[in-house]
Amino acid sequence: MVDYWTYDSKKETGYVGLKNQGATCYMNSLLQTLYHIPYFRKAVYHMPTTENDMPSGSIPLALQTLFYKLQYSDNSVATKELTKSFGWDTYDSFMQHDVQELNRVLCEKLEDKMKVMNLVELL
Repeated sequence: MVDYWTYDSKKETGYVGLKNQGATCYMNSLLQTLYHIPYFRKAVYHMPTTENDMPSGSIPLALQTLFYKLQYSDNSVATKELTKSFGWDTYDSFMQHDVQELNRVLCEKLEDKMKVMNLVELL
């Protein structure tokens, strides 16, 4: 029997998961899937950001930060900065959204940012 209070996901599997903010399991599934696509993750890490960007106001920076934490954190990772970068408040996090629509919007936003650096071919 697994004791989930003391279970160390990173130690057992090499991975950590995402915290559910309310009704964000659909988003977490999409983000974890995208994270495990090496070319996508590389493209996200290469997206241009500036030192003036804040994760809560920049989808690319919020996604870079989230992917970094998934890679290096020992504990499950929160998605609040990313949902803030979508313009969502706490109420929106408790609303079920369409995963296909989220994927479309996310990819459009990332594609717009990547056009600046001619990285769009990576998507």
